[in-house]
Amino acid sequence: MSVGEAQAFTDEDATNGFNAYNTAFYSAFSSGKAHYTLNETNPASGATYFWGQAEEIEGAIDAYERTPNPNYQSIVTQLINGFSNDNGTNWSWNSYNDDIMWACIAYLRGYQDTGNTVFSSIAKTNFDLVYARGWDTLFGGGLYWSTAKAQKNACVNGPAAIVAYLLYQTLGDANYLTKAQNIYHWEESILYNPTNGAVYDNIATNGSITTWSSTYNQGTFVGAADFLGDITNAMLASTYTMNNLGSPDASGYNIMIEYGPDNNNSGFNGIGIRWIAKFMKDRNFQFLYLPWLQANADAAWNMRRTSDNLSWCQWLQQTPATSNLLSWDCISSMVALQVVPASSNTAAPIFALQPSNQISALGNAVGLNAIATNGQPITYQWYYENNPIPGASGTNLLLPSVTTNNAGQYWVLASNSMAATCSQVASLYLIGNTNGIIAQDSATNYNSTIGFTGNQGLGFGSWVLSTVGGGSYISGDTPPLFGIWNNTANGQSTAFRAFNLPLPIGGSFLVQLEMTTLDTAANQNGFELQDDNGNTLFSHWHQGGDSSNGHYTDANGSGTALGFAYNGGQLDSFKFTLTSPTTYTFSDLTTAKSFSGKLSGAAISGITFFRVNGANTPSNGQDFKFSNLAITVVPVIPSPSAIAVEQTLQGWSFRCHGSVQKGPPWVEMGPFWRFQNSPPGVFDSVFWHHCS
Repeated sequence: MSVGEAQAFTDEDATNGFNAYNTAFYSAFSSGKAHYTLNETNPASGATYFWGQAEEIEGAIDAYERTPNPNYQSIVTQLINGFSNDNGTNWSWNSYNDDIMWACIAYLRGYQDTGNTVFSSIAKTNFDLVYARGWDTLFGGGLYWSTAKAQKNACVNGPAAIVAYLLYQTLGDANYLTKAQNIYHWEESILYNPTNGAVYDNIATNGSITTWSSTYNQGTFVGAADFLGDITNAMLASTYTMNNLGSPDASGYNIMIEYGPDNNNSGFNGIGIRWIAKFMKDRNFQFLYLPWLQANADAAWNMRRTSDNLSWCQWLQQTPATSNLLSWDCISSMVALQVVPASSNTAAPIFALQPSNQISALGNAVGLNAIATNGQPITYQWYYENNPIPGASGTNLLLPSVTTNNAGQYWVLASNSMAATCSQVASLYLIGNTNGIIAQDSATNYNSTIGFTGNQGLGFGSWVLSTVGGGSYISGDTPPLFGIWNNTANGQSTAFRAFNLPLPIGGSFLVQLEMTTLDTAANQNGFELQDDNGNTLFSHWHQGGDSSNGHYTDANGSGTALGFAYNGGQLDSFKFTLTSPTTYTFSDLTTAKSFSGKLSGAAISGITFFRVNGANTPSNGQDFKFSNLAITVVPVIPSPSAIAVEQTLQGWSFRCHGSVQKGPPWVEMGPFWRFQNSPPGVFDSVFWHHCS
């Protein structure tokens, strides 16, 4: 199957993936005992080594938990019995503590699915021996990676926290809960970066920390955090994995790191996906992670070898058609298909109408709508962020009077008797809330073949791209940026977006720019704010030789933007604020420099980013990048108005300045409006709605 034939995987595909894995690698070598072999269709190759075999057993457990098939349960039992046969039941001979933790997880999950207490007893014995030999007070605690005691690693502490919690679940012994908490909090305090969610690899006994992050360590940290209720850090670590540990495919989602075949790390992605998927399902975070996880499972399935449905560990590349594949290289694909909900389920509800983003103001009523069909009765449950909204079980969600607490993300789960489907996420933005955002650009992922991919934000029109003289558009940065590239003399590349609503007075336009490869003054990178007819109202740019200054034009002509740094290769933030129909301020938020100027008074309705070259051919390179477009507004708080109250024979009369609903019972009186003859108890239900 080629990349062009990519399709969403189904529940049937997940079953076929597990069956293919068993056909190639499952070997029942004696009565009631089995293991996964190192090479496909070659029992003589022997079992995959200790920790890899334990992880492969977990893959079979994943399949059973997806589909509680008695045959799958039998496979799990035989594999664990086979592991005991191959490795014994006292694993103190293995000097690597992380290896033992993986076997303990497999045995405890196996106990949960089979009820065989022998499995849980073996896991308890081996966890206890690792804790006794591996935990000390250096750096405040933590388990050593091995009996050599040279370093304390995430690869043992994350799994150990999971084992301790599973023992607490199994035995009801609070001592194991305490151990789980201590191990997890040690890893969180020593090997975790709380500013971005990265889990670092290890700390050596000399105190040096290796800051490499892997999908393996991210996953087990998320799993432990999920068990222990640390939702904030589980979400941060999951999001870091999603955004940083991989490369985008044509869908715009990051496909996890390609660790390479015949490698100790080949199975890392399956571990990461397993625990993040569990966290997602436990905490109803499908709206955040499901599309990304499904993109990875889709990639694993689409890159399979179609002759036997085996898929290797590099999901951006086709599995070799002729190769003696290793079971460890194929385990992540099998696991991904088992733990991620299927992308395509013919029985699942299909959304005919998706909820859409909304921009509103404090106090307004806001409605979200969704309709799903598939020939069966369908029920709905709306969610705010990850929390189900009580009573919100229809096709419509009405928020009668929104507050700042209502701003955020909404989605709905549509279910029938066979399956459930998550809608897309709709964001509610409020004018006057903390951010005041009324237009926001999302990651500008661009694929040269299919154009822009993924969500492009709200409040802006579609990108309009133009090149003269050989320009092109590029992407691939982390965090995502959009770049204009042009290395042709007298060439020009532009990217334009219209504003859905003109920039309001008091509103600001923000953007991040990165300037690179400006050889001469004739080479320019910048942007223009324009009216509906494409006329330039304001322009800012840098050019070769700028040093610490930029340039601008407005209704007064051209000027020098003093102190607006030209930092090659660095993202700088800029803010344009419309202070009146004909005036503005412009700021470099990186250098804290600003100036004010004059405009024509025309409405600001769009922006064009440009790369312009002079007569000389410039150096090759990614010449101009930008990101994080946003339009914000200042909260508008109405001033109080004087109200005149007068008692009449018929009731009460109220007069106020302002805009009101015309017509009875309101009577216009010059600059005032009067609400006539309101009987007691009636005016209060309508007066505040009409008079401001």
